[in-house]
Amino acid sequence: AAIVLSFVPWSLIVVVFSGMVIVNLYALTLEIAAVVLVLMIIMFLLFFRFSSRDGIFILLIPIAFYLRVPYVIPIVAGLMCSPASIVSVSFGTIVYYILNVVETNETAISNISSDKASTAVSMITGNKEMILTVVVFAIVLLIVYEIRRKSIDHAWMKAILIGGTVEFVALLVGSLILNTKVSILWLVIGTA
Repeated sequence: AAIVLSFVPWSLIVVVFSGMVIVNLYALTLEIAAVVLVLMIIMFLLFFRFSSRDGIFILLIPIAFYLRVPYVIPIVAGLMCSPASIVSVSFGTIVYYILNVVETNETAISNISSDKASTAVSMITGNKEMILTVVVFAIVLLIVYEIRRKSIDHAWMKAILIGGTVEFVALLVGSLILNTKVSILWLVIGTA
């Protein structure tokens, strides 16, 4: 699959990746696969409309989360792309949190006897950490983009420093207010 997909555009890679996720979720339970399929269809309708050329971010965000450095992606997107990249960065973040919720609660989901779909939806939509991360990433991307576009000396460097600082403070304060878990050490390392 990797060899074949290396010759196709990012948008097709994202679709194939999503199909693989749905097939793997189907192996767990049909209801979860159906819920995630509906979410992905909605995401793709928006994704192909606004930022299909930024599909790499949908793939890079989950990888960056597993490497514990996702904080660099919105800064890079703000430096290299347009505000439409918010769609791709947000979807990549949502995909990561969906996969994380399913992976973390795999046995609990398998053991639920009734209404697995509503349980999955509530687990995903009730994830305050995901919502905080999506909002902060979008704000940071916009801040970095706007500062980078200014005609000031060292605009890129200032955009990186200000974006990283805003990201660190917003995630730290947001996690304290919402009472979500955040590793301060990895937040510092990832932002730096």
